[in-house]
Amino acid sequence: MTERIYSWQSDERWSDFSRPEQAIQDMQDNGFMVVGNIFLTGTKRPLTPTRFFPDAAEVLEHYDNNIYDSCGDYSEGNTGSDQISEEAQAELTKLLNDWAEKNLSLSFYEIENEQEVELTQEMVDAFLANKPIPLPEFKNMEVIHES
Repeated sequence: MTERIYSWQSDERWSDFSRPEQAIQDMQDNGFMVVGNIFLTGTKRPLTPTRFFPDAAEVLEHYDNNIYDSCGDYSEGNTGSDQISEEAQAELTKLLNDWAEKNLSLSFYEIENEQEVELTQEMVDAFLANKPIPLPEFKNMEVIHES
């Protein structure tokens, strides 16, 4: 499920508004509800710990580096990591990913499909009349579920 969000602040500091009215209200509250000003929209992309967690190859490289740091050149080619099968590496990666999924969680997200929306007089009038905000057609029109 993809969720569209809105913000009037810069793309480095997104608000988590699920409706354009909330972004326009924030603009009004901060003295920025002026025709021609820009607010932003995009879609949330959830993040998972496994995306950032090391896989078997990274763990084995770390293992080799630790041995090299302790034992120097004698360890070169003698750590056993070069003999680990692809199947064994896949098993380790699965174990690491399963552990990360079970024990870690991320409480933030990335924003994709960012788009600037210019505030029009029509939008301001609709906002002030408490009516639905007329929005332009968005790029990347995958199924969007608005809250």
